[in-house]
Amino acid sequence: MTEKYISIELTNKEEFPYSVVIKNSLICKIEKEYNQARYFEVGGILLGRISLDRKTIFIDNAETVKSKKIYSLAYIRNGKKAQKLINYIWRATEGEMNYLGEWHTHPGIAPIPSFRDRNTIIELTKEKDSNYFSFTILLIMGRNKKMTITISSKKGIIECIHIH
Repeated sequence: MTEKYISIELTNKEEFPYSVVIKNSLICKIEKEYNQARYFEVGGILLGRISLDRKTIFIDNAETVKSKKIYSLAYIRNGKKAQKLINYIWRATEGEMNYLGEWHTHPGIAPIPSFRDRNTIIELTKEKDSNYFSFTILLIMGRNKKMTITISSKKGIIECIHIH
């Protein structure tokens, strides 16, 4: 059985020259986490790959990373746990799966990135300083299972669109 993907065409091709595709099962996984957490934000990391022609980003995996403390209006991931998981998956897939970004929930509110979300994703992009993928992707699921995807470069937010 072939896994299905949702294809997203972003409009700012000058600053972000990729198409993005997201595995359907990844969205189902985030939705399940959203339902289980109910009133608290949960989140984790996004992993995937870049096509050989370097035109498409495949977001294949969303791993949950528990935070040290739960909040209704914030998700602060455990950086050490996240890095261990990133390293483990990278080794287990022989470098095929790489860190692409973050995901979290906004229970009961719109999935629009907050000021804090935007600053955090820009800082993560600067910190990782990756030659493989110099951007960071942020997926947020909010009220009514709506989702946004936000793309960041080191300079700032490139694009934020509703996807689901």
